[in-house]
Order: sequence, then C-alpha cells, then structure tokens
Amino acid sequence: MPASVVITGVGTVTPLGLDPRKVLRRIEAGESAAAPPTGFDATPFACRVCAEVKDFEPQRYVSEPRLLRLMNRDAQLAVAAAHLALLDAGLKVGIDCPPEEIALFGATGLAGLPLPEVAPLVQASARSDGQFDPVLFGTAGLKVVSPILSFKILSNMPVCFVSICENL
Repeated sequence: MPASVVITGVGTVTPLGLDPRKVLRRIEAGESAAAPPTGFDATPFACRVCAEVKDFEPQRYVSEPRLLRLMNRDAQLAVAAAHLALLDAGLKVGIDCPPEEIALFGATGLAGLPLPEVAPLVQASARSDGQFDPVLFGTAGLKVVSPILSFKILSNMPVCFVSICENL
C-alpha cells in the first residue's frame, strides 16, 4: 500500500494576492493580473504584458538580511509560499511535527536574475566577434562575477532556502 500524503496548508504568492481563498475568489470573478510590467522595460518583447507579483516584501519572510542578499527573487517567493503554507496549516516545525518528517520538493528555472549581475560574465566570455568562448568563460568570465551568483542561479536553491528559513 503506498504511503499517504496529506496537504494541510496552502501557500500562494501570486499576482492576484497571497491568500489562496482571495485568489480563488478573484479568479472566479474573472479578474486578471496581466498588465504592462513595472519592473522592467517590455518594449523589446512581442508580448508586452505579464502578471507581476507586486508589493512583495521578502523581509517579512526572511529576517536575516545577509541571507536575503544571497537569494534570487524565485527563492524569496518560494520561502514566502512555504511560510504561508505552514501558517495556513497551523503547523510549527519542531513543535507540531519533527523536521525530519517533512519533505520538500520543487524546481525552478532562472527566474528574475538581474541583468547587471550577469552582464559582466557575458561580456568577459565573448570573443571580439561577439561569440561565446568557453575558454574565456573559464579564464575571464568567472573572475568578474561575485561568487554569490551561484546561490542565485542553481535550480535547487529556492528549496534549499525554504529548508534554511523554516528550520527543516
């Protein structure tokens, strides 16, 4: 017999809000969060609308400023969603359930990586004709970016930060 899985709480961080019940009501009412973006210039793109999570305050969910500096936006959103799910479930890790009995699963792509953080890497890794050169990438490109960049581009970092922030 397969093991049972119980979903006890839902955490949502969406362009329509943070409360899953309100988000559902807004969807049922036909509301849309699609609009021209405020966080970047969409002029170069064929589609000039997106659904941004606006007014998001990651420091509400990540109290350690040094940790927050290591996190990309996708990790900040994941940490907030996990925290909200635990609140929705009414669970306190270590009190209601031992951390070793909690499993995390997730994956992400490169979401929201600020161009100024990777532009020096791209520039230092290009030959004079503009083509990518793996030798330049290794010898020059990696020397011009902060080592912290690796925390922001690895696909498993959001789940890692959830584990750290929730003591799992």
